[in-house]
Amino acid sequence: MSKVCCICKRDIDADTAPILAMSGYGNPKQLCPECDGHIVTLTESLDATEIARSIEALGESLTKSDTDDVQVIAIVTDMLEDAKEKMDAIENGSYTPEENEEDSEDEFEITEDLMETEEDRILDEEEARVSKKIDTITSWIAGAFFIATVVFLIIKSFF
Repeated sequence: MSKVCCICKRDIDADTAPILAMSGYGNPKQLCPECDGHIVTLTESLDATEIARSIEALGESLTKSDTDDVQVIAIVTDMLEDAKEKMDAIENGSYTPEENEEDSEDEFEITEDLMETEEDRILDEEEARVSKKIDTITSWIAGAFFIATVVFLIIKSFF
């Protein structure tokens, strides 16, 4: 299955290509190996020269492809701006990768107030019990209506 890169519009193998984002309809926006390599360089490299080359290459690819995908443009633009700030910080010696790693780890931390408590589990079990009773009652009522309808039709058809 062949598609095109969401940035540069080169042909890619859709089965193995990395994904930049998902569309509103759940379709993946995939990358070619070259664009993926530039994005990896932007996010992981500590060499200002490499970052500058990747910024230039991605910007040029995005411009040449003349894409009208607003989501891709926004994502890549944000990445390029972040990479530019990172590159400037590396060049003036103020960049510390440890701070950047700590920030990304904190993003996914589950705080105490978000954790499920015993009370939450008890409430969930009670809701499940009530839902099961309601499901059983509605199933019996629907079954009774079905049987009554069949009986009515049989009586109506013979008389």
